[in-house]
Amino acid sequence: MGALRRGHPKLQALLLLASLTLYLFPSVNQDETTVWTGLRHSATCGRVQPDRSERTVWPFVSVQIVTYNRSAFLIQALQQIAMQDYPGPLEVIVMDDSPRAEEASQFPQELDIRYFHVDRCTIGEKRNMAVAEATRSGAEMICIWDDDDIFTVDRLRQQVSRMVARPASCSSIQVAFVAVLTSGILQRCKGLPLPFENSFCFRRSWLEGRPFSNTSLGEGNVIFEELDDWYAEAQPISGEELPFLYVRTQSSTAPDDALEPYPVKSMLIGGQNPRVDVSLLALARAFRRERFPELPAKALEIARGALRRVMQEDLEKMRKDINSTSQLAPVYWDALNLEKAWAFGGGVPEGSLNHALSAKVDVPEENDVADSDGLIIETDVAMRLIAKALSDF
Repeated sequence: MGALRRGHPKLQALLLLASLTLYLFPSVNQDETTVWTGLRHSATCGRVQPDRSERTVWPFVSVQIVTYNRSAFLIQALQQIAMQDYPGPLEVIVMDDSPRAEEASQFPQELDIRYFHVDRCTIGEKRNMAVAEATRSGAEMICIWDDDDIFTVDRLRQQVSRMVARPASCSSIQVAFVAVLTSGILQRCKGLPLPFENSFCFRRSWLEGRPFSNTSLGEGNVIFEELDDWYAEAQPISGEELPFLYVRTQSSTAPDDALEPYPVKSMLIGGQNPRVDVSLLALARAFRRERFPELPAKALEIARGALRRVMQEDLEKMRKDINSTSQLAPVYWDALNLEKAWAFGGGVPEGSLNHALSAKVDVPEENDVADSDGLIIETDVAMRLIAKALSDF
């Protein structure tokens, strides 16, 4: 066999496998009794943690939720985590400073959840409390999970795999799609120069000595203040690679000038010189492949409805060949259908609630025309398949 050059897909796969197999968990056997200043109530429920002294390729992850007086969102977040396809050990730490404590009986029993009802404090203080608890449990990775956002079922697996393969000290997912609950609209987001806390994932060893600030807005900014370039430490992930819904409610604190949102109108952009919005089509592909959890969440309804509407309008434009858009139908279909291989970033195959869909690509019928890679090159065939795909929404 010939030598594999740098950047070759097979070499990338081998490097990822080698990086993963180097991981070894610390042996942890600590008492579960919790002592914390201001702690009013704590509860532990769920499955027994696996033996972390045994060798495994996936690090132990502590998923952390801070919440206040949002019971429905908290339960929704826990349900999402219960649907994650992460193959390694994980725990969930909840820091709640609501007036009343939640009933642990309503939490998903398949999760290892440690719930803490604490005195009223800032978001930064709650995050620091959760990190301290993860230190006690011996977690190697810390993953922040905001209670109102909606992530795909493969978020943890995708984010951790990239950090392990690089290797990187931390990771953040681009805020690309915003579901506004108050107005019921889906927005695009131009992106952010620094990461938002809602999708942070850290190596615990790197986070030690870098506490969150005592504030409830931008509490994570202080972590990166001493870094000239946070990308040197981090593994950024685009919204196209790992789409999620950043949910805006009446209590959301992120200002519009930070998000720079604009409405979703079409996946054909560029006016007189149209092109395909592959990032927005990646979000549509995630819904089509059941990559998002099945939950009665308003944000999911908003996004699904908006995507269905713009896809229908785009199909009509292509059928009428407005601004020569019909020629974009094959590219449009490929972006909507084909699973992307993000091997260069340590990515792993896209997940799905439906295992039959996680690696599935619609194969053209025998009389359809495709190139050697299976990409559709006939516009009428592509438009027919796009119309068929609309039924998936």
